[in-house]
Amino acid sequence: MIIAVVVYIIVVWEWKYRDQNVLPNTPYALRPKFVDVLVMELGAICQQGSEAEPRSTSGRIATIFIFVAVSFMYTFYSANIVALLQSTSESIQTLEDLLTSRIKLGAEDIPYSKFFFKVTYIVNLTF
Repeated sequence: MIIAVVVYIIVVWEWKYRDQNVLPNTPYALRPKFVDVLVMELGAICQQGSEAEPRSTSGRIATIFIFVAVSFMYTFYSANIVALLQSTSESIQTLEDLLTSRIKLGAEDIPYSKFFFKVTYIVNLTF
């Protein structure tokens, strides 16, 4: 919200001190209305971009800052969700715990698996 106010101030400033030949003739110039700035902010949050853009260098820098900041926020949020979904469980520590859990267990028919299950003592193990 703070950056929206900053962009609004920049846009008002660039329209107040505009070059009479440049800004009125450009169809994509960001108008000095707070609603237009909020629509641009909403486009940044939704990662859709904005058709209107500020014409001054400071306005463009602020706009780029908005899009980069929102991209980082989206990346951090996505990484946080992935980390929550991949959290490990401490309830399974042994093979016995794995067998008594609701997880289905399978093993490949290779010599190592056969050897491992022969030397490992498990109460309800069936082949």
